[in-house]
Amino acid sequence: NEDEQAVLARMVSTLDTVATELGYAEAAARVGREPYEVLIIASLIEAEAKVDADRGKISQVIYNRLEQDIRLGIDATVYYALQRKGGSLTRTDLAVESPYNTRANFGLPPTPIGLPGRASLEAAINPEPGPWIYYVLADEAGNHAFSETDAQFQRDVAAARRNGLIP
Repeated sequence: NEDEQAVLARMVSTLDTVATELGYAEAAARVGREPYEVLIIASLIEAEAKVDADRGKISQVIYNRLEQDIRLGIDATVYYALQRKGGSLTRTDLAVESPYNTRANFGLPPTPIGLPGRASLEAAINPEPGPWIYYVLADEAGNHAFSETDAQFQRDVAAARRNGLIP
């Protein structure tokens, strides 16, 4: 029976509590980002990860791409820019002019694209070390295949398409 303001206040309070428990202010410096940037990264992880085991690797992919000045290319940000969930993305969709479109723009979107849970907040401050630059859905359970070369990524994408996991 709560109104919108009460729900929002509870969400913000919970986020503050969890971030404090995780030592977000100090941990953010460890990954070389401001706490707000790490919160944005956690929101991207939340939107992309389907299984907890992938969160740390997705986090590392994001940091690797930022460090190498490669566009993040996260479809969830395009959906956010389009104010839509799911469905195939067209070329027009992928070219949407928005600061949230990480297919078109370098760096992080200006704000989080959703409220991250504890597991994504933890992954954002504790990325799993690795050289990965790419990931794509690998099975129906939501696991992803991770790769460090475009050639391997293209093979993983082809396999995902053959298996009907992506259009």
